[in-house]
Amino acid sequence: MESKLADFLKSGKDWERKPTTVPGVFVLKLPPFRGSPTRLAVELNPVDEAGRPTRKRGVLVRSSEELAEYKRLMNDEKLALLLKSVDELSPKPAKKEESKPDLIEIYPGGRKFMNDLTSVTVLVGPVSGCRCM
Repeated sequence: MESKLADFLKSGKDWERKPTTVPGVFVLKLPPFRGSPTRLAVELNPVDEAGRPTRKRGVLVRSSEELAEYKRLMNDEKLALLLKSVDELSPKPAKKEESKPDLIEIYPGGRKFMNDLTSVTVLVGPVSGCRCM
């Protein structure tokens, strides 16, 4: 693991994100900033069913000491109470349903045309500015 991390630190692009074997845990290459050299950090970002991060940026953890502090904060009962109140007062986000493409099948002559075992089907999507319907 350490050799892969060292290679990533040396040859990775600034802000590049590498997934790990733990879903939602990524290694991020940070660029040099205000006298700090290029370094690696861990990003915690929940993933969807396909393993893609659900947020543009997750929580960055730069050291084991910082992780210990986050753990302490996460285990505080007052944080859970605060978040319950926030949940109750905040409007629920609208669930996004995966939209299926709006396709119109066009068949020559208004019906499916068969010619020498070849079927012709044209699928098109909505045309912007078209007032066809």
